[in-house]
Amino acid sequence: MKNVSSDIFEMGASDRSAPESGRSFSGMPAKVGLLLARLRSALCARNEGSALVEMAVVLPVMMVLITGTCSLGLVLNDYLVLTNAVQSGAMQVAVSAGQSGLDPCNLAATAISGAAPTLGASNITYSFNFSGAPSGQTGQGPFRGTTASTCTTYNAYLSANSSFTVTAKYPIQLFIFGWSPQSFSLQTQSVQMVQ
Repeated sequence: MKNVSSDIFEMGASDRSAPESGRSFSGMPAKVGLLLARLRSALCARNEGSALVEMAVVLPVMMVLITGTCSLGLVLNDYLVLTNAVQSGAMQVAVSAGQSGLDPCNLAATAISGAAPTLGASNITYSFNFSGAPSGQTGQGPFRGTTASTCTTYNAYLSANSSFTVTAKYPIQLFIFGWSPQSFSLQTQSVQMVQ
């Protein structure tokens, strides 16, 4: 950028005493008018506000990406917690099989809700499948929450080398920068051999 102050000092006395024909429209000498035009264009051509405009355009996009990534991380965490809890519940039933008075569905639901303290136990929906049960009676459920899960009569179907399957669904809501695109359910399943 050209130094404007040096232009001012370079103007000599001869410029100030220019004839009337050399004056600009506003009554100033032509060089002074030219100097003021240069000064005005130099002051108006700065790019100080461009960073603010760029930030205003980029910030919403970055916020959507950041909150979307965080929300996805929370959903994946809930899925891992649910998967681990369902595996724990199915294993608990498989190990406890054969005990008198055992309610396998209630035992599994209680073990799952205990292993998933960050999930709302009343929102988890359970389904159970007993491979040792007669044809047409293998499934139980769906049950919602731990209090409704009961299948005491199915304890007799937990025989050695049969399998016990637990399927759990948990409703989830994804939020991205305050916007919720759609609710969906996380679903996981665990199959354990009865010992």
